[in-house]
Amino acid sequence: MLSRRARRWRRRGRPVWIALLALSSLLLLGSLVLAFQLRGVSSDLSDAADDLRSAQSAIADGDLDAARRDVATARTHSAAARDTTDGPLWRAYGRLPLVGTAVNEVRVVSTALALTTDEVLPRLVAVDVQQSRWTGAIDSTPFVKAQVPLRAAGAALARTRDLLVRTPSARITPLGDARDELETALRSLSQTVGEASVAAEVVPSLVGSDTPRRYFLALQNTAEARATGGLIATFGILRADRGRLVLERVGSTQELVDTESPALDLGDEYDRRYSRFETTSTWRAANLSPHLPSVGPLLTALWERQTGQRLDGAVLADPVALSLLLGATGPVSLSDGTRLTESNAVETLLAGVYRRFPDRQEAERNSVYQDAARAVFARLGRPGLNPRRLVDRVGRAAASGHLQVWSAEPDVEAQLVQSRVGGALLSAGPYLEVLTQDVGGTKLDYYLRRAVTYDARPTDEAIDLGEGAEFEEEAEVTVRLTNAAPVNLPSYVTTRRDVRNAPVGQAKTWLSVYLGRRATVLGATLDGREVAVETQTERGLTAVSLFLTLDRGQARSFVLRVRQPAMTSQPLRVRQQPRTRQDDVVVRRQGAPVPVELVYAPPSGTS
Repeated sequence: MLSRRARRWRRRGRPVWIALLALSSLLLLGSLVLAFQLRGVSSDLSDAADDLRSAQSAIADGDLDAARRDVATARTHSAAARDTTDGPLWRAYGRLPLVGTAVNEVRVVSTALALTTDEVLPRLVAVDVQQSRWTGAIDSTPFVKAQVPLRAAGAALARTRDLLVRTPSARITPLGDARDELETALRSLSQTVGEASVAAEVVPSLVGSDTPRRYFLALQNTAEARATGGLIATFGILRADRGRLVLERVGSTQELVDTESPALDLGDEYDRRYSRFETTSTWRAANLSPHLPSVGPLLTALWERQTGQRLDGAVLADPVALSLLLGATGPVSLSDGTRLTESNAVETLLAGVYRRFPDRQEAERNSVYQDAARAVFARLGRPGLNPRRLVDRVGRAAASGHLQVWSAEPDVEAQLVQSRVGGALLSAGPYLEVLTQDVGGTKLDYYLRRAVTYDARPTDEAIDLGEGAEFEEEAEVTVRLTNAAPVNLPSYVTTRRDVRNAPVGQAKTWLSVYLGRRATVLGATLDGREVAVETQTERGLTAVSLFLTLDRGQARSFVLRVRQPAMTSQPLRVRQQPRTRQDDVVVRRQGAPVPVELVYAPPSGTS
């Protein structure tokens, strides 16, 4: 038998056990309810994310009606997820140890998605910069009206992304995948909103809505590659006056006169990398830098030195940009009867012109480029074009780097550098850009094929390289170059001008690999053999370079082992040099939920 004291303790402990049992039952019941609700929340989040992606695609295609429908359904799904996770049960479980982090993460993802569909997307789809009809000039009024809603959308998006950044991750795979997908979508949406905001802010000024502007227009020949695209084949002086764009003058490169001394001082870092090429005094080398805010001022300074005329900026375009514009203007006829269309412009200007004029007939070749520029801009000045298609094609050219703009107005340029059309070297995290530039004088880059692979793993080490400890990743960058030039090309295309008796069809290339700030080189090989490289910096980024030759039909492989500061949460920013053919790019980064972010989007619809 129990003693009296034992019986007394048993009676006193009974309420405690009852309370614990009741609490356990409540927790179990709550967990079951939470689990049941989680299935619905997960479904709503997935559906809302699908609608978000669909809306972004519709916006990119210019189909605002479809985008608005997608936004409406996304708001319904995201509101359902937010309302469920904002209930008392979810808030209570969010305070518990162990499970609280995961519960709060679901709540924050739901809230972030709802904020996106409620405060960002409605403002974005309400913006329409299209003109009702094309009169031959750009109406800046819709751009001015779009400025306030786009600023609000950008601010709301920044708050949403900050909310996600500040929320700890539970590191549960299904939940982490949903969060990664949302962060990827928000990153893409940020680029869309940012590009639209820049356009709204700068277009009125660029097109001369308040006062006329004049720009140096460089039409680049990507058959002889340069960092911004290609050798300047034709130039023009473009006048923008109240939205109307007129080519005041079109000329050949033979009219561009080099200077005896540098036309512009671009600083010691620039000189260490480019002074040997005399870039600041020669037109042929003026665009060896991939940083348009260096190239643009240099082009206008060279022009001012030659003519005494000050310009308001520079516009760089190439045959891919012209082909995209032809998709909006329709075909044009050149003075020699050539019919230039969206589908044949690139081949005609980069290969066909050399078949027609195979020898040193520079005047004839230049006339084709000049006629093309005149014809396209003349068509842009006529009424009757489809304004939606025109905006879409200009947007594609800018988003792919085939159309770049620099402005001498500081306020306008400060906006442009935030956009892809500004052509600026910008990166605060891991970075990769491969440049190949002809230094032999051939026209073989039209036939150059490039494949780039980036394999990386985190080192789990924080290294201090002078600006505080930073985690790094170790990477192997492989660049495979193939000279796919066919036989029987004109000698003007295949002959090197820097040396005599070089093999027919051999190209000489200055290969550069740009990496993030404070990147270090561990070793390099060319075709399996160790090779010496130059390591310099540009705009703080690390530039690793070497010269190599490529015989016709030859493939060469350059492998670079490097370390660069990187967190697995940061995507690798990959910028594509503007070329006729996109690189084959493969990125593998261990532990990175979002391995890569492409700075330039491929210009769909072109060859």
